[in-house]
Amino acid sequence: MRGIRWGPIVILIVLVGLSALYSMTETAMMSLSRGKVRNLVEEGHKQGRWLERLIEQPNRLLGTVLVGNNLANIMSATIATGIFIHYFGNNGILISTVVMTLFILLVAEIIPKTFAAHNSERVALRFAVFLEVSARIFYPIVQVLTWFGAGIIRVLGGRAEGGRLLTEEEIRSMVEVGEEEGLLEADERQMIQGIFDLGDTVAREVMVPRIDVNALPDTAPLREAWDAVIHWGHSRLPVFRRTIDDVVGVIYARDILAYLKERDPSTSVGELARPVLYVPETKKVDELLADFRRQRTQIAVVLDEYGGTAGIVTIEDLLEEIVGEIQDEYDQEDQPVRYLDDGVIDVAGMVQLDEVNEILEVDLPHEDFDTVGGLILHLLGRAPVEGEVVKWDNLEFTVSKVVGRRVARVIIKAHEHARVDNND
Repeated sequence: MRGIRWGPIVILIVLVGLSALYSMTETAMMSLSRGKVRNLVEEGHKQGRWLERLIEQPNRLLGTVLVGNNLANIMSATIATGIFIHYFGNNGILISTVVMTLFILLVAEIIPKTFAAHNSERVALRFAVFLEVSARIFYPIVQVLTWFGAGIIRVLGGRAEGGRLLTEEEIRSMVEVGEEEGLLEADERQMIQGIFDLGDTVAREVMVPRIDVNALPDTAPLREAWDAVIHWGHSRLPVFRRTIDDVVGVIYARDILAYLKERDPSTSVGELARPVLYVPETKKVDELLADFRRQRTQIAVVLDEYGGTAGIVTIEDLLEEIVGEIQDEYDQEDQPVRYLDDGVIDVAGMVQLDEVNEILEVDLPHEDFDTVGGLILHLLGRAPVEGEVVKWDNLEFTVSKVVGRRVARVIIKAHEHARVDNND
């Protein structure tokens, strides 16, 4: 029997180990986001800077891994063929091909990549310097291959530079997965989703409607205005000239208090009102937020298509779209949505139909109206009375509270079968 050739065998083991190392680091690096790497740097990890440098140059990183991996695989296959020919003669070529294919697939691909996928941070930190050294060694080869590949891509009509940006839907999916895996809390997920929804939400959907607006006539004296602030609990009040459709400005509680010390209490608020921002009902909330910041104001009058006052919107209304309902010392604890039973909810009339659709997994129409109260008025064709019941498809609406002509609260019950009944 021929003697064992330890030299080639040791070299073969080293090369397969290098191939496994490149495969493992590739998976680990590709599993790390830029945000995660930035956090590692801020936490003071010694290898964090190396990781950041590698991640910021993805073409350089990928080229280094591919060159190193392929060189290791090709050289290991060549040496293995020589070893097997030494022991098995001409049959060694076939035996080497089969054995090395399975061996490299298992030892240099499947095992290291699976391990790295579950330990990406630890692997990336431990071998960041190894990758950086490899990148410098293979720099000439990587550059030539990168230029050559970029040229072919351009010839084929593609773009060689830049990376693909994540779409909004992809980010939303990542956020949902993050919540499912415990990386994000439910309220954090809702805040992120709320930020994205700002661009799809218009002022009409978040405003305080005209019927609920507390405002002062421009002839109201300062003393009366201060009493109104205390009574209504608002820090800002619109000021109108003749009717609420002619809002001429806004008066701030702090201004009233300051003016009461300096001026005659009978001075009218119209003389002291600040200019107010006017926006259409269709104004996107993200654009409105930018307007608030740019004009340094916190309240706007929402105009309908005829130029009348549809309602008002404040900075608090916009922030609630992101963080949820904000309760201050003047707000009454009246939850917009209360869960009474399986398939039964008690909602405020101003709750958006989109929210009900999401909660009950139904498809209420909302082309011509946005709120539950608007739907009730549409189905009835008149102002409702307390206790009145109306059905739509498989839903039963019970008007539990009416304030004036406004639907204040509604109990919605989902049935398997229910016919439409407008109670005309």
